[in-house]
Amino acid sequence: MLSEERHKLILEKLERESVVYLNDLFDIYGELLTEKQRDYFRDYYFDNLSYGEIAEKYSVSRNASFK
Repeated sequence: MLSEERHKLILEKLERESVVYLNDLFDIYGELLTEKQRDYFRDYYFDNLSYGEIAEKYSVSRNASFK
């Protein structure tokens, strides 16, 4: 069984790798998104806003910020 410290280090590494992966995807495909989609993507993945916070920020429904 993994120690708590080792488990935490593994999770941190996975999180860093996920951020790099999302950055790469955004760099490659970002221009295919609409401006609004790019804003939502940045807010959710890079600024860690929830769908509810994004909806409030742009005065749209939570469902609209999810799509």
